[in-house]
Amino acid sequence: MNNLAQNNKIAAASVVGMLVIWVFACLPSESVAQTGTGKAVKLSVGTTAIPPFAMKTAGGAWEGLGIELWQAVASAMGAQYEIREYDTFDQLL
Repeated sequence: MNNLAQNNKIAAASVVGMLVIWVFACLPSESVAQTGTGKAVKLSVGTTAIPPFAMKTAGGAWEGLGIELWQAVASAMGAQYEIREYDTFDQLL
């Protein structure tokens, strides 16, 4: 394997690792997902186009690994979510 391919694999693994850490660090507990009255809270999920984690379809819908992960998290928490789009990764942070 050439050096460029190895560096690309390391970079991809680093991005995936950081994404996983970020997701778990940002996960609210179940008590945050619902108020004391049982009313569900709506989560705001920020994203920017970072294939394959978040991509916009021709129809304007978001898809990708990160989007599917947030759909699963919201479903498991019994919460709704909205996706907020940012132009750059720096704005997202």
